[in-house]
Amino acid sequence: MPTYAYRWADGTVSVCNSRNKDEAMELFDEVGPVSRKLIIRLKSPILFTSKPDIDKGWVLDDQAIGEQLYLEIVQKCYPHYDSMLDKCNADLKTGDYTEQTNKKLTEALHKDQEEAEGQMKRTPQTPDIVVLFPKGLPGQNN
Repeated sequence: MPTYAYRWADGTVSVCNSRNKDEAMELFDEVGPVSRKLIIRLKSPILFTSKPDIDKGWVLDDQAIGEQLYLEIVQKCYPHYDSMLDKCNADLKTGDYTEQTNKKLTEALHKDQEEAEGQMKRTPQTPDIVVLFPKGLPGQNN
């Protein structure tokens, strides 16, 4: 099954497996209003690790998603942050960043977030009827 991602205006990313983009749109619509044009198809398989927590339910650990999926999400959803990581030669494993590197990475993330907000504002929201019935209303010869 293909893997799809949706980058929200607040900077978060939702990832799902589904048969096609229409099914992915239905799943992402459970989180919030979705525009079909902004759904990104990923090539990486999904791998995540979680653990039970009495107060929070299931939580993702610090190695939450597989490395392959992580790298593809960063590359496709956070291009400014990705290029800044390459420029700074920051060590992802230790997270030991200088204050200047930290500032540059924060600015790159902020730029990616602003870009996502702008993209969402420019892209019309998909009407609910299309989300529910992507191939037309039942019983119609569309």
